[in-house]
Amino acid sequence: MIRNVAPTLLLIAALAVSSLGAQTASLVRDINTAPYVPVEASEGPQQFTPVAGGAVFFTLGGDTYPTAALWFTDGTAAGTRFVAAFCESSGCSHVPEVVATLPGLAFFLAESNGDLTPSPRLWRTDGTPAGTFPLTPQLHSFAYSNSFLAFGGRLLFSTCVYQGNACSLWRTDGTPAGTASFAPVSAANLVEAGGQVYFLGSGSAGRGLWRTDGTAAGTRIVRALPRDNYLWNLVAAGSRLFFQTGPDSGQVWTSDGTPAGTRLARSFAESGHEFLPLNTQILRSIGDGKVALVGIRDSSVPNLWVSDGTPTGTVRLTNAPTVEGRWVPRENQIEKLGKRLVFIAGSRLWSSGGSLATTRAVSRCPGGCPEVPADSPLVRAGNRVVFAGKDAAHGTELWVSDGTGPGTRLLADLCPGPCDSKPRAFTAAGGLVWFRANVSGSNGTVQLARTDGTAAGTVVLGRTVEEGVGLDLAVSGISGNGGKVFFTGFDRQYGAQPWVSDGTRGGTRRVTALPGHGGSSDPMDLTAFGDRLLFSATDGRETGLWVAGAAGASPIPGTAAPASTPAPMDVTVAGGLAFYVPGGMSELWRTDGTAAGTLGLASFPGQTLSDLHDLGGRLVFLVSSADGAAFSFWASDGTAAGTVKLFDLPAGTQRVSDVAVVGPELYFAAETSATKAQVFRSDGTAAGTRPILDLPCVNCTGPFYPLSYTRLGSLVYFTAWANGSNFSGPSLWRTDGTAAGTVRLVPDPASSGPLKMYFPESAFAFGGEIYFLAHDPTIDDGDHTVLFRGRDENAARLAPVGSPPFQPFAPDFTPVGSTLFFRAWDPEHGIELWKTDGTPQGTVLVRDLLPGPASSDPQDLTAAGGRLYFSARDAAHGRELWNTDGTAAGTVLVQDLAPGGLSSAPEQLTLVDGRLYFAADDGVVGREPWSVPIP
Repeated sequence: MIRNVAPTLLLIAALAVSSLGAQTASLVRDINTAPYVPVEASEGPQQFTPVAGGAVFFTLGGDTYPTAALWFTDGTAAGTRFVAAFCESSGCSHVPEVVATLPGLAFFLAESNGDLTPSPRLWRTDGTPAGTFPLTPQLHSFAYSNSFLAFGGRLLFSTCVYQGNACSLWRTDGTPAGTASFAPVSAANLVEAGGQVYFLGSGSAGRGLWRTDGTAAGTRIVRALPRDNYLWNLVAAGSRLFFQTGPDSGQVWTSDGTPAGTRLARSFAESGHEFLPLNTQILRSIGDGKVALVGIRDSSVPNLWVSDGTPTGTVRLTNAPTVEGRWVPRENQIEKLGKRLVFIAGSRLWSSGGSLATTRAVSRCPGGCPEVPADSPLVRAGNRVVFAGKDAAHGTELWVSDGTGPGTRLLADLCPGPCDSKPRAFTAAGGLVWFRANVSGSNGTVQLARTDGTAAGTVVLGRTVEEGVGLDLAVSGISGNGGKVFFTGFDRQYGAQPWVSDGTRGGTRRVTALPGHGGSSDPMDLTAFGDRLLFSATDGRETGLWVAGAAGASPIPGTAAPASTPAPMDVTVAGGLAFYVPGGMSELWRTDGTAAGTLGLASFPGQTLSDLHDLGGRLVFLVSSADGAAFSFWASDGTAAGTVKLFDLPAGTQRVSDVAVVGPELYFAAETSATKAQVFRSDGTAAGTRPILDLPCVNCTGPFYPLSYTRLGSLVYFTAWANGSNFSGPSLWRTDGTAAGTVRLVPDPASSGPLKMYFPESAFAFGGEIYFLAHDPTIDDGDHTVLFRGRDENAARLAPVGSPPFQPFAPDFTPVGSTLFFRAWDPEHGIELWKTDGTPQGTVLVRDLLPGPASSDPQDLTAAGGRLYFSARDAAHGRELWNTDGTAAGTVLVQDLAPGGLSSAPEQLTLVDGRLYFAADDGVVGREPWSVPIP
């Protein structure tokens, strides 16, 4: 969920919002009144990237980034805006990744809202909502940033499309019309040299070094290499190319872009050693058509080498004394200064003129040469390098060197006295080197600083982290743009936020405060409790059960526990009482809403309570042993004496799932052996509990999708999944509650005879018939299921809607009068709201709220007052509360609670006594209970 922007921005936006319908939602109560909660570093701004007029950046939601948001800033509060949200429904499997830029545009990989698989698309943005959109279909998530290259005003990239697994080269100018694949070649390490793009790839012409000019005709192999060779680490050094190959990647090759000029420079990995030891994988361009590399030859010790592409010009620079420790440099610890190569090895600064004889540790530094921390990079500042160095007099401070002893000196003692500033997170931007340093001791305040390599040009810019908060965080995506540098800064009140600097102390400041939120009560388990609403919530001090009604909301005495305790779980109303499991406990409690009527009923030490249901006015629930070896069903009438075991499940039961009350009966599934799962029917007694269907499975670990039960008259229809040898996949069944009366209604796809449908799922009774989704063999595009109306394989075909094959999808069938609403997917509209009256012509899309293949993803479908209420997103308002009368014109936004493109993310819609309650975050008070009157 996207959290709020700064309060001032919200106020301005809120004043601009007019009522979009006859209803107005109101806050039930701000239960947790805590002020602005500082944003954690892991959720704050990251990946700042320049675009026209400013920079874009991402923020992440908590709990393993369930939502990612894109923002734009020009360095002012007024010029900071929300742009787009990604993967709001199911959460991001991967953080969005910026992969390239073109003038005024940033390109990134991100999972789209509504996509049914967590595979990214390539997006572009100019920092505006209208200018932010996907350019490609879903791609495999291994589309890496080194497969993208700006060339000739376009972006060239290589990727594999998710559907069909087709790998090819693509090009884009940032428009949909200018985005297309142009060559069926798999590529990596795209580099530019001599006005051409080269890459290591594989296609019909072979596997090896390729070149392209961005057209199909101009894409060809330069030289093919054995298919069992490794190919990696292509770099350009001027107009010459270097890469690694060979059976064990132990060969360095070079190329001038011609077949004849593509040749072996030198082979390493002799004496049976690997070419590159772990964490020293280097081919670093150092100019003059040369590269630096780390390799092993004729010994077991890695050394630093340089190569000009010829065997005689590939020479060793160091004579490492031992393989132990970290003697060879990392890639970011090598720099070319004039004719001198400067590098870090063995905690010393070294210099080389290009041969072993001219390589020596830097010495005769004024005041002594420093020890260099193993993780310090060398960063160029003009014709020198800056780095972190340590000596006895100053500790770890900022040093500078031109590669000579006399030219190596302490640049700035940023933390005078007996302390270390520990410069780190070095980033070159705008002709300066930016870094973070402690300014008042090893546990002191971390500040942003910058240097041009001179003492006068080294400036501490200001406090960015309070003491003990976020120490040693790398500068996140620093980038220069029009004299401004954007970065992630910190303060105690707001936490991680976007900051901006013009390189001066007075010009370094927090841009604004976003995102963030007030204290949230996080209402859960919203449940109708007579004419009141029952829910769990926290006020920041205690967590417990609350009730809400016409008089407002208040806590139920006797249900509170410390806020650090998990909220009460599985709140279930039965027989006029509310039953619940206290958070973190194995006990059953009940309440009537009063202190006297709140009491514990039974304790189950070392066991788990779950699946609480109302069965005929009495609570039934499942008790599972901690080791998963014993399962039993219990019941309660709200008294300790009336809380009793109903029956045990058979010995050897491994898992119980899909427990549901269907009319007067209880149905559930259980894995009763390693090769068999069973569907059970129960009337709540041991004698009335029996298996009605065996579902064979192979190594049962969950042999069925969630079962879908629905009652029509005296019969129960359900869909169940199995993966046995006789049939595999979901099928439609009917039962009268006995094994003999349980029959399969749709033949297995492997059965003989014409196939009318296969894999039916999501059965639902409505208007005297059964509705369900199934695959239609007459549609061979593999992208649709079909909505059917009927009770067996001869059901009437209504419309091709649903989800791609083998993708479980909940349609959430919800009747309103004579109309059945449901969620459906198709490739033209994504996941949107549909309806049916039971006829093919009456089965239609209600409205495409987010036009095109993107999804508005309607959720929490709820009937109220003759209309359907639901949560959905559109481009202008984010995810908010909507309602519909079943027409496009009658599908309207109830209220934009979180202004603009931010999302209040309504959920748990619950109708109670003429009001629809829900949990939402308006961006000011946090996630709290809200309600709207139902006309």
